[in-house]
Amino acid sequence: MITIIVDFSFFVDISIFLRKVNYMKNEMLKEIVIYYFESVKKSILDYVLKDEDEQTRVGIMQVFDPVVEYGDNIYHGLEPDDEWRATKQHSTDFIRQNLVINSKATLKLMELWKKYEKMHFFVLPSKKD
Repeated sequence: MITIIVDFSFFVDISIFLRKVNYMKNEMLKEIVIYYFESVKKSILDYVLKDEDEQTRVGIMQVFDPVVEYGDNIYHGLEPDDEWRATKQHSTDFIRQNLVINSKATLKLMELWKKYEKMHFFVLPSKKD
């Protein structure tokens, strides 16, 4: 007779893990719903407060963070001057013209060439000859 021993603790661990995952998923969904309703309320309020008559009717004297209409927002960051642009363009051109990416074979040949560089295998004629 063969006796098989089964360890059910593995299934208990998975059950606990699945319950934790399910709890976390539900909490995240609650958070999403809360943020959704908050953003809908803010959108409606922002739309209503675009009208100055509505602002005075509701009793709001000043809107601290007004909604920017699409296309009305002006960029307020740093703009590079012409000298910077010229320097950058020069650097880009220099890199494009001079950058060489060597393969392993090329690097091995260069290393090997250092060994034979000083040797003269043939003599080139000079201007006098």
